[in-house]
Amino acid sequence: MICVVHFGAGSYTLELFQRIKKMHKQVPFTDCVSVLSYLEDHELFNCGLVGSNCAIDGSITADCIYFDGKYSAVAAMPLGHLDHPLEHQICLHPIQVCQELLKQPISMRYPPTLLTGVSCHEFASKSGLEMTDPLEAHQKITKSSRERFERHSGMLDTVGCIHISDQVRCGSSSGGISLKNSGRIGSSALFGAGLYQKSVGQKTVAAVASGLGEHLMQHLIAREWCEQLLEATPACDHDDVGGLVVSVDWETGDVEIIALHSTQGLAFAVWDGHWRFYESTTRHQA
Repeated sequence: MICVVHFGAGSYTLELFQRIKKMHKQVPFTDCVSVLSYLEDHELFNCGLVGSNCAIDGSITADCIYFDGKYSAVAAMPLGHLDHPLEHQICLHPIQVCQELLKQPISMRYPPTLLTGVSCHEFASKSGLEMTDPLEAHQKITKSSRERFERHSGMLDTVGCIHISDQVRCGSSSGGISLKNSGRIGSSALFGAGLYQKSVGQKTVAAVASGLGEHLMQHLIAREWCEQLLEATPACDHDDVGGLVVSVDWETGDVEIIALHSTQGLAFAVWDGHWRFYESTTRHQA
């Protein structure tokens, strides 16, 4: 079993690298959803309620995607607002909503692939996922989120995970770009942009991408990297993006992990029996 996770492409400081390095060994490695659920609860990362960037109106929404043979996603899922509690129960883990979408019974005529808005929480509640009182959720909004909103600045971007066991599973979770328009849907909800996976014969490739969502969506970066890796070596030819690409040869058991970024920094970790942490502060391919 191998687990690779990136903590977001963006502007890293030495202090931020050190904080992530100190905590990364606490990340559960058992499966992709557990990894991303943990990061969604951590203030260092731009995902979930406690660390996400805010929209221009002070709202906090999530985009998220999960792939397990087929994919499901949530977009513009409301998690909170800087000024007031929301009016409904809240599921604090968007990645778990995505996973639950894939569990819908075959008897459902057309199981949804993509949910948006408040319907994400309604679905989560009906599915038995843990829900949080809106006032309690409002109290989880961190000081750092408020400070970034007041400074009109963001920090790291989308986080992503690729988990390899009997098959390849991957996921991505994001609070979106800082000061985004209310209602914006980002790359983390779109298959091919923030996440992609493909199998050809005995080989599976997967990618999770981070950075400027509009670039990721316009160029379908995750798909581009996977298609390149099937032929040769992927290249980071676009500005303000980064992420991980993995290739698995099921016949030989060989696994190739490639990290790419054109942002100022990227931190990622690999678990293959123990955690190993990597950091880069230059345009990088390794």
